[in-house]
Amino acid sequence: MAGRILHVTYDGLLEPLGASQVVPYVEALAADGFALDVLSFEKRADLVDHARRSATAARLAAAGVPWTARRWHARPVVPATAWDVATGTLAAVGQRPSVVHARGYVAASIGLAVRRATGAALLFDMRGFWVDERVEAGIWAPGAAVVRAARRLERLLLASADAVVVLTARAAAELKARTASRCAAPVHVVPTCVDLTRFRPAGDRARARAALGLRTGPVVVHAGTLASWYLAEATFAIGAAFARLTGGTFLVLTRDRARAAGLATRLAPEAVVHTAAPEDVPRWLAACDAGLAAVRPDPAKRASAPTKLAEYLACGLAVATTRGVGDLDVQLAGADVAVTFDADAEPGGVARRLAAAATRPDRVRAARGLAGRLFALERGTAAYGAIYRALGATPSAPARLAEGA
Repeated sequence: MAGRILHVTYDGLLEPLGASQVVPYVEALAADGFALDVLSFEKRADLVDHARRSATAARLAAAGVPWTARRWHARPVVPATAWDVATGTLAAVGQRPSVVHARGYVAASIGLAVRRATGAALLFDMRGFWVDERVEAGIWAPGAAVVRAARRLERLLLASADAVVVLTARAAAELKARTASRCAAPVHVVPTCVDLTRFRPAGDRARARAALGLRTGPVVVHAGTLASWYLAEATFAIGAAFARLTGGTFLVLTRDRARAAGLATRLAPEAVVHTAAPEDVPRWLAACDAGLAAVRPDPAKRASAPTKLAEYLACGLAVATTRGVGDLDVQLAGADVAVTFDADAEPGGVARRLAAAATRPDRVRAARGLAGRLFALERGTAAYGAIYRALGATPSAPARLAEGA
């Protein structure tokens, strides 16, 4: 069967993560000939940004991908999420897909209902160990009713899925050990990937910095949230040490402006805190020299593949990240443009190592090459395309080829 694939994501396409990790994939898979629809849940603040919403809709329409954007509800948490699942299920069943690609647990709840109602195949794109993450981040109390319910949901989804995707080999091994008797579906590893045509080095980094109002000298950046499992204080301490050591700038690109401002006051008064729209992030990263991804290496983070790290490397940046996160210890081993460090490492020492990596004459070429080998979007879309085919969805003549015929 050819059939249509419904991509359901609880991360909004208008959020940085959705813009980076959903839109490029569906564009590329549509260009490979797959018939895709997207159902997303968007935060109210994003939905009222009519210019960005229209631009995203136009971008997907140009790729031939219909997009249904539903409102994401936050409070009270359990009833709000149940409402989103119920209304999302109604919308999804009406589309009669042959495959549901569900990104995350809430989306997979919708996908499971669609599977039961229509017989569609279910691809459970776990991303990570969501329940473990929320417990370890202190969002849910261990043993709470919501945790028990979420564990039951996890087991049900793994038992019902026709295919499962995780981000790391460590997660795949642990998942198989945990669920040997319950998860019969094949488990695939597809790391977070980056569009190397959008995230690329600046031709003239000094000019790029000047255009953004950044002073001369090396720039180290943290991009994204500072909440939950990110080591925010360590990030600011290392960033400030790097700026002092090099005479450069510590840049923080985040929506968490209030939290960033408080940390800057205490730890890095000269930090530049800025909020960039997702489409502007590549331009800001291209003006930098080094990137930070200081993640608390909790057990659940074995399943994590930080999106920002792939984007840093694609823009030619040296990177520093904590040990014990996902497959990074293996992937970055021996890379002269990558620094790994323990969560309790002395910030000045990490900054010195990162500054040395950032000033290597071959840094841009080496970082870009590492991104291409490990995290190129083409690798991710090829993996998803193979899974779609295994689930019975066959592409028509690829749009890229048809246009050139």
